[in-house]
Amino acid sequence: MIVGLVGLIGASNHELWRDEAEPWLIGRDSATPADLLVSMSTQGHPALWYSITWTLSKITHDPWIMQGFNLLLAATMAWLVGRHAPFPRWVRVLFCLSYYPIFEFTVLNRAYMSQLLLATAVCVLWTRRDKMLWWIALLLALLSQTIVYGAIMASGLVLALSLLSLNREDPLARLPLSAKLGPLALALAGIGGGAGYAYWQAKRMVAHLGTYEPTYDFEWIAAAVSTLMRGALPLPDPGSPDVWNTNIVDALGAGAPLAGLLGGLGFVGLAVWPLRRSLPLVVAFLFATGAMFTITAVMWHGQQRHHAQPFVFWWIVLWIAVASGVRWTSRHSQVLGVLLALHCVAAAWLLATDARRPFSHARNVAALLETDEWREHPVIGHVDFATEPIAVWLDRPLYYVEQRRFGTFMDWSFKRKDATTDFVIRDAIRMARDEGREVMLVLNYGGNVELGHEMAVDGAVMRHTHRFEGAIVPDENYYLYVISPVDP
Repeated sequence: MIVGLVGLIGASNHELWRDEAEPWLIGRDSATPADLLVSMSTQGHPALWYSITWTLSKITHDPWIMQGFNLLLAATMAWLVGRHAPFPRWVRVLFCLSYYPIFEFTVLNRAYMSQLLLATAVCVLWTRRDKMLWWIALLLALLSQTIVYGAIMASGLVLALSLLSLNREDPLARLPLSAKLGPLALALAGIGGGAGYAYWQAKRMVAHLGTYEPTYDFEWIAAAVSTLMRGALPLPDPGSPDVWNTNIVDALGAGAPLAGLLGGLGFVGLAVWPLRRSLPLVVAFLFATGAMFTITAVMWHGQQRHHAQPFVFWWIVLWIAVASGVRWTSRHSQVLGVLLALHCVAAAWLLATDARRPFSHARNVAALLETDEWREHPVIGHVDFATEPIAVWLDRPLYYVEQRRFGTFMDWSFKRKDATTDFVIRDAIRMARDEGREVMLVLNYGGNVELGHEMAVDGAVMRHTHRFEGAIVPDENYYLYVISPVDP
C-alpha cells in the first residue's frame, strides 16, 4: 500500500522523457501487431513492453494508462516481496522503497518493472522448483522478452537450475530427465528468441553504431568496473545540477576512477560472500554479471538504470539462496539494510527533485503548440531523439530533419543522418516557403537569437519566441523559433 501511494505520487509529478515516450509512441502509432514489429525494428529490445504499450494505446491515447499499468506491476511486485521474501520485514520494506524499484522502475515507465516482477515471481516458486518447473520455465521465457538484461538473468537462472539438478540431494535430481527437458527447451527458446530478436534489431541500428568506443586503457577498465559500484550505490553527485544519472563517486574528482574500480571489485566480493555456500548460485551470479559487464565494457557504457542490473540480479539470487537454506544472520540483514537505506535516500532525493522540477519540458512545449496561436503551424524538431517526446501530446507529427520525414517515433536505421544547425534552419526556411506560412522550429539547445529577438536569414525571418529550461533531463530543455517567409 505504501509503495503504491509513493509510486502514485511520484508518477503524478513525473513528465515522460524520450525513453518512456518512444515505446508508447511506437505502440500508439502502430495499427496492427505486424506494424508494431516493423516500427520497433531499430529499437534493440525484445517485444514484451512494446506489445503492452500497443495494447494499452488501443484503449486510450492518454499515456497515463501506461503509467497506471506500471504502477499495478509495481504494487504486485511489492506484494510478492512483502509476502514471500525471506528477509526481515524492515529489509523488505526498504527494498520496495529503494531507488530502483520505486523510482527508476516505477515512476519511470519502461520494461524494467516487468523484468523485476517476473524475476520476483521466479524467486517465489524456486523452493518448489520440482513441482513448478514448467511455470518457472515460462516465467524465465517471459523474463527474456523484457530487455536484454532480462535474457541474461534468465540465462543465469537456467544455469543455476542445471547445476542444481546434478546434485543428488536437490529436488530436481529426483525428476526424470524427460520431465526436465521440456521446461529447459521452453526457457532456452525464450532466451534465444528475446536476445536474438534484440540482436537482430541492434544490427539495424546503424545510426547508433560507433557511439561507444573502448580504449582498453586504465581509464576504460576503471570506468567499466566502477559501474558495478555505481549500480550498488546509486546516490547522486551532490555537486551536479543534473542529479539524475549522476553518482556520488564523481564528487571525488581525480580520485573517482580508482575509487570506482575498488568499489566495483568490492561489490563483487560483497555479493559473492553470502552466496559462497551455494556454488550454483555463485556461478549464476558471476556468469550473469560477467555478461552484463561485457556489454558495459565493449558495447554500451549505459546509465544508472543499466548499471543497476548486477545489483538487481544479486537481490534475486540472494533471495533464492536464503529461501533455499543458505545461512543468513542478523549481521547479514544489517549490512543489506544499510545498503538499502542508502538506496532509499537516493529514491527520496530523486522523487523530491522530480516533484520540484520538470523531468522533461516536452509536455509543456506540446501544451504551447496546441494553443490556438500555434495549432496550425508545422513543427520541426531538432535534435530528433530529444524532441521526440513532444509528439506524445501533440495532435500532429513533427518533421525530423535527420530522418527527412514527418513522424512521431525514431527510426534509427541507415536512413537517419545527423544534421547541423545551419542545415536544419535552411530546411525550416524551405518548408516555410513551400508551405507559404510560418513554421515552428523546436531546438533542444540555444541558438544565436536571443529570446524576443529576430534576425533575417536567407530571405526569411527567424524569431525566438519561447524557451523552456530547468528540466532534469538536460537535453530536454527546448528553445522555440518561428520561421516566417519573406515575400521576394
